[in-house]
Amino acid sequence: MLHKKRFHPAALERGLHPVPGQAFVFVATVPASDDIDIVGAAQYVRATDDDDRACEFAITVAEGWRGSGLAVHRLASVVRRSREDGYGTMEGLVIAANQPMLAPARKLRFKVAAAPADATVLRIERQLARSERPRQAQMAYAAHPS
Repeated sequence: MLHKKRFHPAALERGLHPVPGQAFVFVATVPASDDIDIVGAAQYVRATDDDDRACEFAITVAEGWRGSGLAVHRLASVVRRSREDGYGTMEGLVIAANQPMLAPARKLRFKVAAAPADATVLRIERQLARSERPRQAQMAYAAHPS
């Protein structure tokens, strides 16, 4: 929930190589003089190894793009994609003072509640509509798009 100058190698690997059907990363880019700049990212991963129905998400928006609506668009994208991957619940932790993150979550019907053991953090959660396709079919589709 804080700015990091360096990623743990395992976290970087998860972000660069998400497992189809279990995790996904969306990035928002803009043209730049040296090719492209990433101005936002959103990802979800399985919340725990023993629960394949819940995923956890994270969103990052570059400072110059905050307040542009990018966060709500990225959050909507991960909600849709996680539903397609068969997840039933999406959850995350947000610093209670982070209104720019809480506003998109509320707009997309996430429930907001106090996180146990830390009054400065809120837990946000959204139940996802069940997909009509079975989870195995979704994983095969994600792994072999046509």
